[in-house]
Amino acid sequence: MSSLKKKSKLEKQAADLISASIGSNKQSDLDPSPGIFYPQKYEFRASRLPFCPREMVIHHRYPDEALREESYGFRFYVGIGTAVHEVIQQFLGMNNVLYGHWSCCGVIEKERLGSRSCPVCGRPQMYEEYNIEGSLGAHVDGIVPSMNAVWEFKTTGSSNLPKLTSPYKKHHVQASAYLEGINLQEGWDLDKIVFVYLSRDRPQDFKVFVVDPIPDTYTDAVESYSEARDSLYSGHIPDGICKSSSEGSWSGCTYAGICFSPSLDSMLLPVSSLRKKI
Repeated sequence: MSSLKKKSKLEKQAADLISASIGSNKQSDLDPSPGIFYPQKYEFRASRLPFCPREMVIHHRYPDEALREESYGFRFYVGIGTAVHEVIQQFLGMNNVLYGHWSCCGVIEKERLGSRSCPVCGRPQMYEEYNIEGSLGAHVDGIVPSMNAVWEFKTTGSSNLPKLTSPYKKHHVQASAYLEGINLQEGWDLDKIVFVYLSRDRPQDFKVFVVDPIPDTYTDAVESYSEARDSLYSGHIPDGICKSSSEGSWSGCTYAGICFSPSLDSMLLPVSSLRKKI
């Protein structure tokens, strides 16, 4: 009986340690973990579109260092998303669907349709996403020549999958930039986007949407960024893309709480304090 009590006590101790570390809602005798905080670096990338010039200017003039918090749940689902990307890309490669670069054991084979067994270990090669190296950086999930399309893989919960009737707006914007960017870089003429939404918890469940790209998304974003940079050095605070602070909070904007403040200008550092050119 004493051994069972000891086991139960250890199980409770282990559960408390896990709950406190991951911020679980389960009752614990320990304080919950506050998450992981690190300085947020502003990057102009297609995965951040739609581009908000106001956010960029505030970021570079706000006196306090912006901190990004990543909870256990956030890291958990990002990890699942990354794993799902790698798996679906590998299996599409084995079926000669994806075109691009393939690697394993340090060996990279470029510009080929489909993967093959690694010459070193014999396992199927992994897909190396195309990297867009222009003014607006991006990685492309997949190129499928048979459809003349960019493919984008997204993950969601199985309960949410039946509710999807079209790609999310921001996903459409981002993928349109990927398509235009890769066409400009490689001299291609890809003309459609295929979204594949995959379930995080039911591997066999997915939903596909084929859409036309939004014209000039890449070039318009680059132009908007250039104008925002001019605003930064002139001291002008440009308009944002949100209609309210609540909309900004919902989208995860770090500066949603101050963006609509009537005293925003007085809260920012002067342009002369900028240490380097952006």
